[in-house]
Amino acid sequence: MLLLAFNNANAKIRRVGFPGTPVSGTDYPNFQSANDACSNGDSIYIFPGSWGGNVNKKIVIIGYGYSAYALDSGLQHIAGTLNVSLVLNSGSSGTIFRGIDGLKIDINSGDTITINRCFATIVFHSSNVAGLSFKNWKITQSIINNFYFYQFNSSYIYASLINLQISNCIVGAITFAGSVSGNTSGSFVNNIFAGGTNTVNFNNNSFDCFNNVFLCPNILNSTATDFMYNIASGGIIPSGNGNKPNTDLSTIFVGYPNSTGYSNDNKYVLATGSPAKKAGEGKTDCGIFGGDDPYHIGGIPPVPSFYKLTAPGTASSNPYTITFSVRANN
Repeated sequence: MLLLAFNNANAKIRRVGFPGTPVSGTDYPNFQSANDACSNGDSIYIFPGSWGGNVNKKIVIIGYGYSAYALDSGLQHIAGTLNVSLVLNSGSSGTIFRGIDGLKIDINSGDTITINRCFATIVFHSSNVAGLSFKNWKITQSIINNFYFYQFNSSYIYASLINLQISNCIVGAITFAGSVSGNTSGSFVNNIFAGGTNTVNFNNNSFDCFNNVFLCPNILNSTATDFMYNIASGGIIPSGNGNKPNTDLSTIFVGYPNSTGYSNDNKYVLATGSPAKKAGEGKTDCGIFGGDDPYHIGGIPPVPSFYKLTAPGTASSNPYTITFSVRANN
């Protein structure tokens, strides 16, 4: 199984859905009991199954990626599917999500939330709280299936998202329809807005967009958004500032538009001669594999894991020698 390493030597690791013999104080039958047993800084490792609950502490929640076959061998393959539906409440600020497939987050409260290498749907709530703000969310190296910021109540009293950072992600539907125009801010860097029938609605908020590839059919309400070094088909992004509108999208990726033989993420590897190569700011590549923190295929979390084990079939010597290899998955 994955080895977990953390900076806080006093933090405890708890498990939900572990298939082996349960260990008292480590294994829990559901997410809520594990969360309730945690102190701030503890971690919860989640195994296959359907799990739900409320997060009201600063914790680290870890899965095994959304393409476990991406490991070097079957040594650590974890069979089964994962669905995790969590609600962030007061006390959850600083929580980290890593390597979780089937993640759905509903947000009532929480600042400085980190989502890394997850396949996620993210929905903001707090419909009856006037003037609420969410600060310093960071989403990296993930597949964002849907992102909804619908912050309003029946009287349309809006909230805001301040300093949102989304980078090196594959982004599906995204809208900020509930935020007051100009009150929400952040950056989108080295993402792929994955297209289909999904549009991007920035609701006239203050965003910086760098090194992205827009496959979506339209971008709505972007008057306060700065576009630099982006690529898109048609004229949905402005010309100038290093942008490349009216680009033939079929020349960018190895698996677009025909993704036969490719997974949901490796189809976005840049093709030979792609116009996205070195087209970003500072000559970095546009898209998810460019920049300082490129996307990792399969969402394997950045914690050490065994990938090779060599052991004699019989104990023919003393000491008995076992050789194993570990990789960091950075």
